Amino acid sequence: MKTTIIFLCIALGLSLVFSYVFSEETAGWTKVSPLTLPEERAKEFSMIPMGYVQDGLVIGYIDTSGNPFVMAYSVFTKRWDYMGENIITDAKVSDIYVAYDFELDGPDTCFIAFEDSAQKGKATVMACDDKEKRWKVFGEAGFTPDKMEDFVFIDTSGGFRCAFLDSSRKPRLLQISSDDTWFELRDGEKDTISEDRASQLALCESDRHGPIVAFADRKQSDKVTVMEFKGSWQPLGNKGFSDGRINNLKIAGQYSRQSKRDRVFAAYSDWAHDKKLTVMYNENSSAQWLPLGGKGFTEGVPESLDIAVYKMVPFVAFADKAHDGAATVMYYFKDAWRAAGKPGFSETGVTDIEIKFDGDTAYVGYITTDRTKHIEVWRMDVEEFFK
Repeated sequence: MKTTIIFLCIALGLSLVFSYVFSEETAGWTKVSPLTLPEERAKEFSMIPMGYVQDGLVIGYIDTSGNPFVMAYSVFTKRWDYMGENIITDAKVSDIYVAYDFELDGPDTCFIAFEDSAQKGKATVMACDDKEKRWKVFGEAGFTPDKMEDFVFIDTSGGFRCAFLDSSRKPRLLQISSDDTWFELRDGEKDTISEDRASQLALCESDRHGPIVAFADRKQSDKVTVMEFKGSWQPLGNKGFSDGRINNLKIAGQYSRQSKRDRVFAAYSDWAHDKKLTVMYNENSSAQWLPLGGKGFTEGVPESLDIAVYKMVPFVAFADKAHDGAATVMYYFKDAWRAAGKPGFSETGVTDIEIKFDGDTAYVGYITTDRTKHIEVWRMDVEEFFK
């Protein structure tokens, strides 16, 4: 009996240790297995779920020396492994993004896009499949026509798209063609996304829209303007719809076949409301953008910000100054903004925060702001919020 009790205590202790290492929990958020980086700390970060079949994550990050790395996490093995070779390119890079292509009848392929110092600050995309496990340039290295600023890259139903500010600080958008070459999306040379300079560039796509580009519009006193491509670039709703200048702009969209509603959401730090978070939405391409809840609804200022939509419900993740820069997630449900789990649930301050959905699972990832500058990823089943 005594031996049995001792054995059970040891088993329980090991179970608790295993639980702490592989599934540490904070008010509903479960930490994904620890991610061990090389000696260099992380400077920039990007994350994408593999999809429900693979049930995992791909992250790309840049260390403080400007070297890119890509790692994948499997929910089944609870391990992080490098994708392909550790050395992806000899060039120093910035503005990193990852994408993942799952194939039933062929190798899965991971993509990484970045601003490439070897190409004078133009964009390059590289690919690595799980058969050859070698990183190769996808398409043409340095395919953008100019050195970029505010580079944004997404993988959509229409293929890869990237937006950036050119040397005159005007937004431009390129799309991949069927033969893996890039072309600019516009109706002739006079068709421009913005009439004047821009900043805070953001990019998304909704099921009922083509590409959607948002930015702080110099012609509108640095307020938010959103444009969509419908054969030519046209404003989505009224231009310059924010009350004042903005920061940390992010956009997301979704269409509900059940309710026949299409919504595009714009989230930003709102200078007209103490730099706190405001979320506006446009429904069914209406002429007006409307606030979702109160403007400047957060307790503190978001220092880093992202937005994603789950079943027409927007979720915002941000570095919350009211909680020493730790991660907070909120969602809008039944006419109110609510905390998803504990506000400020991370153990340190965070930056480069991202939120993504894979089925009913929300993933939040970021770089810590402490001296370690390491990457953490948390996951949560969000259906519990709608019971």
